[in-house]
Amino acid sequence: MLDLTGNQLVHLPSDVFSHDSLRSLVLKNNLIEKADAEWFSGNSSITWLDLSGNRLTVVPAAFLQKLPSLENLDFSDNNLQELQPDALKNLPRLETLNLAGKSAPRAARDPPPGSSTPPTSAAQSEPAAACPHGAAG
Repeated sequence: MLDLTGNQLVHLPSDVFSHDSLRSLVLKNNLIEKADAEWFSGNSSITWLDLSGNRLTVVPAAFLQKLPSLENLDFSDNNLQELQPDALKNLPRLETLNLAGKSAPRAARDPPPGSSTPPTSAAQSEPAAACPHGAAG
């Protein structure tokens, strides 16, 4: 486990988390604005990722594609505005997804706020099985 909670991290270098033995990564309560796919090797073994309490506004699908073993994912208390439609597609083991907090994201295909059509994204912390069909794999 690597816990970097509250270190005021803003930017991280490429391949910083490419260690084969790394299973749990906690980056909560930092100043991270961008989740970068280059942080990880091609097939990371991380099963637990906590990026809560940062300044993320979007989660690129490429970022999560590097984490095929992910079981628990926490993006709570960020400024997420949107979750790309295919972001969770390649996460077959995902059990828990937490998007609660400051600004719950809408899926990119959802209508904008104020629209009369109800949203289809799961915006609170729920088991991945409760996400819309196809969202978690």
